[in-house]
Amino acid sequence: MRAANTELFLNFTRGLIGLPVSHVWTGHGSALFLELGKLTPMKKRDGREANPDGEVTVMIEWSWRIEGRKSIICGSWSEDNDWLRGFALLKDNTIAGASLFGRLPEIDISLSNDTRCLSFMTEKGQPQWAIIDRRSEVLQTLHSRNGLVELENSKSDRGV
Repeated sequence: MRAANTELFLNFTRGLIGLPVSHVWTGHGSALFLELGKLTPMKKRDGREANPDGEVTVMIEWSWRIEGRKSIICGSWSEDNDWLRGFALLKDNTIAGASLFGRLPEIDISLSNDTRCLSFMTEKGQPQWAIIDRRSEVLQTLHSRNGLVELENSKSDRGV
């Protein structure tokens, strides 16, 4: 991994430290979402309530795991009951750090209770994760593409 990519990642994720994990949910299949900081209520197109957006979202599309101090608590292939146990360990704890690992950039998010949440792609292609920061007028999305870490900026839909 290029040093510039590691530096970009570290500069971006430094701003996550201390944010609480306010909500944890799964999307299509086993996509995992950690909503950090203050939550904004969201609605589906049909008007029903949806999962809220955090100030920052960590998304791991699939192939992820949650680790405790001495074992893997659950992963993307685990049963729903194991997911609930793992999600409970993440919720209401704060982000203690974030790092990259592997030849292709995978993420490792560590929490204040010594729990970790990692991307861990097991299929051909690329690691499938993104960190979306909604705290300013510019929506910033950090993600992996073609073996590198990239940052994309777009107009925020929040009107901050």
